[in-house]
Amino acid sequence: MTTSVIAMAASLTLVVTTSGPAAAATGRFLVGAEPVLTDPEDYRCYPLDIKKNFQLVNETSGQASIYWGRECMNYSFGLRSGASTGEFQYDSANSVSFGL
Repeated sequence: MTTSVIAMAASLTLVVTTSGPAAAATGRFLVGAEPVLTDPEDYRCYPLDIKKNFQLVNETSGQASIYWGRECMNYSFGLRSGASTGEFQYDSANSVSFGL
């Protein structure tokens, strides 16, 4: 009986600690009219090149976090699902992540 209990406990531990696939927002993220991301993975940093007079459009199911710079380090603002920004007044190197 002890062997059965140990085997069952080991199986349960394996089920509990095994992780599934990475979650992802579904949909598209656009810079201007161009989709630059489709179904982006959560917790991943994506670099963005934003041109003057372009806007960001979040057509994904998740909130986008926009950062200054390309490393997702200097948080700038959040962009909820279905929202867009005004036009950027200058070229900018930014980054975006989802699920944070």
